[in-house]
Amino acid sequence: MNDFLIDKQTLTDLQLLNGPDTDRSILSLFNFTATIAGKALLRDFFDSPSVDIFQLQKRSENIQFFAGNPVKLSLDEQSLDFIEFYIRSLVKPMRFSLFHTCRNGLKNYFSPKQDYYTKKKGALDLYDILEQASDFCKLSKKDNEIITELKLLTDTVLKDLKLKKQHSYRIFRETILIDICDFAFRNTHLEPIKRILHIIYEIDVYQSIAQAASAMNLSFPTYITSGKQRIELEGLFHPLLANPVSNDVYFDADKNVCLLTGANMAGKSTLIKSVAIAFYLAHIGFPVPARQMRTHVFDGLLTSINLSDDLSRGYSHFYSEVLRVKWVLEEIMEKKRLLVIFDELFRGTNVKDASESSTLIIQKLSGAVNSFFIISTHLTEAAIHLKDHPNINFLHFQSSFIDNTPSFNYKLLEGITDERLGWWILKREGINDLLDSLSNAQ
Repeated sequence: MNDFLIDKQTLTDLQLLNGPDTDRSILSLFNFTATIAGKALLRDFFDSPSVDIFQLQKRSENIQFFAGNPVKLSLDEQSLDFIEFYIRSLVKPMRFSLFHTCRNGLKNYFSPKQDYYTKKKGALDLYDILEQASDFCKLSKKDNEIITELKLLTDTVLKDLKLKKQHSYRIFRETILIDICDFAFRNTHLEPIKRILHIIYEIDVYQSIAQAASAMNLSFPTYITSGKQRIELEGLFHPLLANPVSNDVYFDADKNVCLLTGANMAGKSTLIKSVAIAFYLAHIGFPVPARQMRTHVFDGLLTSINLSDDLSRGYSHFYSEVLRVKWVLEEIMEKKRLLVIFDELFRGTNVKDASESSTLIIQKLSGAVNSFFIISTHLTEAAIHLKDHPNINFLHFQSSFIDNTPSFNYKLLEGITDERLGWWILKREGINDLLDSLSNAQ
């Protein structure tokens, strides 16, 4: 079974595929593809998290290979797009006839047809890309099965074409060569040609990911295959931030719950998103935003960060939260190993109910040692009530005031904090003055 559990809520929370009102997403950071098909394949890679450690390791190894390859395959989007059109659009040639080739060449000389133009340009462009791919393979490092397969396929097709070209006539030479290539590309070697093109798009994707890894200073995760479940993240950062602050985060079966406290704007949401993004990228075999990552392979990722009410069903925000927690618990009971993130658990109800409910849920979740949980909260009371629990790792972000203005260093510290900035934010935005003006106006 290769199904990795993730849902639309989680994809939206983390801006994995699309950002709010913008094209900026985690996927967009990796898109340096040069071809339309390469871009689509990158999306397929990104849409397919896996629990198969061998598949993840193989993809990671391929990206690392192309990151260190001494030569890059240069691709032209328009040329390859036309080749795809050429392969698909024309009627497949059933046989090669010298007589028909010369006759059709003469006709098109005096009365050019669109189909002939498509065949000529498509065949010549495809021949060029085959020679380019063959040269690329010769200059590349040899210890990669993608390069080995591409070299074998291109050499086979080109060798066959060169043998045929040696026996071609001088008269109508270009016309004959075009039909020889066309028959080979869309009949004799059609399946190898399709495979060659797919490999070229794969290389486009791997080169794109490798370029992103270099540009953002990403690292490749190490997959742990033995011992108890754990995640180790050193120098973790959020890849969408211009100047991110890095932190270290660790989980294991003895500390499977991270309870995170801190004031508004201190960095809680950024941290939990950073953990989840690195976790997801590791489960698609991509490089991660950290100096180093070691992780077991898990069965899924679920978040509740921007959960909203559901007016169409008559669900309040609190009831939506309860249903979300219920669903997570049901998935864990199916013996799934998950990373679960709750940002401000039970924010949709009063402080007393939220504190009591959070305390109960966190206490029970800590017993599910094969799954890991990050829970951020403003409810210091709940954190203090749980402070002696052995499976909970208490972390916080500190804030301070400098010249009556809060200052944050965004560095993760051990322990619990009860710092609050809500009243200061209200004052900064002039809410207090507006309220006074409103009162005076009545």
